[in-house]
Amino acid sequence: MIVALFAVDDNGGMGNEGGMPWPMNKDDMRWFKGTTEGQVVAMGRRSWESHDMPKPLPKRHNVLFTTKFLERTDIQQISGDVCEGLKLVESEQIGKDVFVIGGANLLMQAKPVLDSAFITRIPGEYFCDTVINLDEFLEGFRLVNTLNLGSCIVEEYEAVQRST
Repeated sequence: MIVALFAVDDNGGMGNEGGMPWPMNKDDMRWFKGTTEGQVVAMGRRSWESHDMPKPLPKRHNVLFTTKFLERTDIQQISGDVCEGLKLVESEQIGKDVFVIGGANLLMQAKPVLDSAFITRIPGEYFCDTVINLDEFLEGFRLVNTLNLGSCIVEEYEAVQRST
């Protein structure tokens, strides 16, 4: 399965100055780690370069979508069509879920091949220079579950119909 997994504030804000705009949320981090360990995480270059993120994320197959390849062999790097790249990774990583973790542009480009989405709602409004249009992103998805982690809520969405 190809799954979007990301966090937003009350206004769809996702990031600020290369990092998370809110203070570290242990509940969300614990859930993220437990959900993605042993799986595949796919991200764009700005997410990769985030000062909040260990590089590569440990105990996961890391995929970087980029036009500027890094001199690294510990991550898979893909250039070109995002949907085709995600389907390729899905076919190569048998038995693993592919989690698209950001940024906003990559998530929107991946939308046609997403099977589902997990969106963590971080309460509050934060200054963000990266925002996703949640109304547009969630077109074609339906809410199937919510999980209260205490300091945040995770919403699980299912794609009504995967495009490709």
